[in-house]
Amino acid sequence: MSVDAKDSRDERPELPLVVVIDDNDDCRLMLHAWVEQAGFRCLSAATGIGGLALVESARPQVAVVDIGLPGLDGLALARRVRANADLAGTRLIALTGYGQAADRAAAREAGFDEHMVKPVDLDRLLTLLVQPRTRDDLSNDRQAEAASRLVLVVDDDPDACAEYAQALRSLGSFTVAVAEDGQHGLSVARSVRPDAIVADFVMPGLDGCELAAHLARDAFIGAVPVVIVSAFVHLIPERGHRAVAAVVAKPCEPDQLVHLVNRVIEQQAAG
Repeated sequence: MSVDAKDSRDERPELPLVVVIDDNDDCRLMLHAWVEQAGFRCLSAATGIGGLALVESARPQVAVVDIGLPGLDGLALARRVRANADLAGTRLIALTGYGQAADRAAAREAGFDEHMVKPVDLDRLLTLLVQPRTRDDLSNDRQAEAASRLVLVVDDDPDACAEYAQALRSLGSFTVAVAEDGQHGLSVARSVRPDAIVADFVMPGLDGCELAAHLARDAFIGAVPVVIVSAFVHLIPERGHRAVAAVVAKPCEPDQLVHLVNRVIEQQAAG
């Protein structure tokens, strides 16, 4: 997690706390400095995963979030925040280079309270920073709840990653995070605690079954159902099958994948 260490909560405990999340260093550092100069406390992060962890731990009054974050993007981050009842009072402000009606609707559906197009209008941002969340804002959380389940897709083939992510978002209304290999997937899973994982079997470093076995032994994250999608199902050893919730052969139809992910999540919830 990349966090800019300029927190002054101990010195000024009465001031509202703002978290800025943007992978553009210039934009993040500028906003961080401006927020502090405006009289607020500020923390900042450069990634969606780091930003989510920061919001969950610091519980700010406001989070200013870039939509185009790598890995866990701003929309996915917002859905995770809105799925956490402890963060119901956090106002979410989206920053993006796109201001069409569809972009604003997507941000609202994900749980953002406000949508701002870059370059940032600092006067308007200052007004938003001092506004508490309203009853209408809280009612919109119900829209985000349906998309609050997070699936992590782990595959070293970027085309396969994109195909699975698209199916899970469009057909299953899941929030999706991605990782490019098993080791990265293990790191992302520990950070965002997904509801399920879709992983390729053959990957450099940790393969999909080894990833599942590592997660099963992780006391922090607990058991996460792992679905293996592979063209080499016949090569998966018996111990590998025991470590995962389901195995499906490539090519896999999108609706088949979504149905399988829904099933393993429901089975996990039922115990």
